[in-house]
Amino acid sequence: MIKFALKTLKLIMMIMNFTYVIGMLYYVVSIFYADFILGLDLKNFDCPKDDRTYDFIHCRWNYENRSTSYIQIAMTYFAFTTLATIGFGDIHPRADIERIYGIFVFLFGVAIFTIILASFTNIISEFRKFTSDEHLDGNLQ
Repeated sequence: MIKFALKTLKLIMMIMNFTYVIGMLYYVVSIFYADFILGLDLKNFDCPKDDRTYDFIHCRWNYENRSTSYIQIAMTYFAFTTLATIGFGDIHPRADIERIYGIFVFLFGVAIFTIILASFTNIISEFRKFTSDEHLDGNLQ
């Protein structure tokens, strides 16, 4: 029984790590866009409210004034909602480069989600075999 709980915990940890990496890469892409494409110094940049040129994640949600843990939680949340195809829309790509990154997340996310679902189905199948009457009677090899 502990073996199946540990397999499930391992799968959950893999999901958490994957979504964290996806979320942080989204953040890095948005920083790359602001720093290298637009040439902005985000520490000293005051985002204009009416100019769509600067409509990217930092201006939209004012992440430069947030704590690191807040950003990590927000980006992981974004990755979860994106990969789970929920997409609440509260955090979403704003700039074109962020949207391009989102397209790749959608494409690869479906493949990763399929692998995770197959792994979870395998764990459940093994658990059912383990708890079947035949196994408990000692008849299952």
